[in-house]
Amino acid sequence: MLIDFFYTLRSAKLPVSVKEFLTLLEALQADVVGPQSDGAWTLDDFYHLSRTCW
Repeated sequence: MLIDFFYTLRSAKLPVSVKEFLTLLEALQADVVGPQSDGAWTLDDFYHLSRTCW
């Protein structure tokens, strides 16, 4: 799922690297952004985390 996100960014000519992609994956695994009360993350959480990593 996230590999498509990575390639979409690259096809849009955004300067993203494999290291930044791996940093995003590590942050997701480490629960850097917390889940909401229902246990799901919001799109805003993912957006802000992605912007931080890239």
